[in-house]
Amino acid sequence: SSRHRTVPLALLGDHLPHASARSPHEIAEHRETSRMLRDAVNALSPRQREVIVCRYLLDLSEQDTAQVLRIPEGTVKSRLSRGLRALEQELGAGTTVRGSAEQEPSGA
Repeated sequence: SSRHRTVPLALLGDHLPHASARSPHEIAEHRETSRMLRDAVNALSPRQREVIVCRYLLDLSEQDTAQVLRIPEGTVKSRLSRGLRALEQELGAGTTVRGSAEQEPSGA
């Protein structure tokens, strides 16, 4: 829905590309959003956090995440789903974490 604010997980980093082109207000807002997202990720269970970090911060596929963590791919999917749901709850109503609205793979 267009009323939802989408927060990309990439905002966890403090690097600001083209920071000189941003206003002080935009920079402060970006840093606050990054802080809130970092706090929300840190509030996840270790198991949820590790799949979120692998999948969205390291940009690993679900299959690669499963291999790295030595867990079944289905476990990766369930932890991602629960972790993204927990992030949305932690960040508040009206916030959608990018990645949580992805389509379910067919036949899985």
